[in-house]
Amino acid sequence: MDEIEALDEFASQSYYFLPSFDARSCTEATKARRDKLAAIRARLFPPKKFRFTRPPRSKTTNVADVERDGSTDVACTRNASEDAACTLARGPGVYSRRNEWIVCDAEDVAGTCDYSLSQLEDCTVYLLGTCSTLHVSHVRRCRICCVPVSSSILVDDAEGCTFTLAARQCRIHRAQDCDVYLCTCSQPVVEHCRSVRFGPYNFELEDVDAKLRAQGLDRRSRHWQHVQDFDWVRTTPSPNWCVIPPGERIHVHLSRASEDRTCVAAHV
Repeated sequence: MDEIEALDEFASQSYYFLPSFDARSCTEATKARRDKLAAIRARLFPPKKFRFTRPPRSKTTNVADVERDGSTDVACTRNASEDAACTLARGPGVYSRRNEWIVCDAEDVAGTCDYSLSQLEDCTVYLLGTCSTLHVSHVRRCRICCVPVSSSILVDDAEGCTFTLAARQCRIHRAQDCDVYLCTCSQPVVEHCRSVRFGPYNFELEDVDAKLRAQGLDRRSRHWQHVQDFDWVRTTPSPNWCVIPPGERIHVHLSRASEDRTCVAAHV
């Protein structure tokens, strides 16, 4: 595991000066090793199912209709990125959900190597445990908020989403019309993105600042406004991303009722 972490760190540091093809090849090779390790761990130590609760809504989804057996019905094609998503589906994560409020508790996430959120539509997801690497793929019109991740976050294929993310590194591929509230130790990387806006990390949770410090992160860091766009090599500002104006930024407040573990959130 330590060797994989070292290889991942080396690949991440090399991402800025290698050609795009070589950088992606390094990343895919590293991820393949992580996926293989995660698949072996999943077979030997099956992960707990995540629990989720949701506040009262005027129009609800019948939870009884949701599959309970933990199976993941991910539509796969020959496209390389979708093949990668299918591989990750064998590990811990949340897959193929629509119009749901999902809370992944700390005990459901903590200690996992990779954690995945994939094939989600119109969902609100709170990731309250720290994993090593977070993969987010094929998401539409979702709100995704997470406590700090210990290594890196990779977002691939997102549209109309709002993200609250914290990690040492963050890479975003094929995102459109998304807002990203970010805390990171390095400049985030975007590629094949359009109309993506960035702002400071905005998750207000009881112990989130302690979790940030534990991962060597600082809310005051301003890396979120120094984005590297791999599709824009000119000296002029990239047209593919911008900073969220202060008057349009939101804050996410999450509280939990101790009796029934219900989460109540406000996005203001």
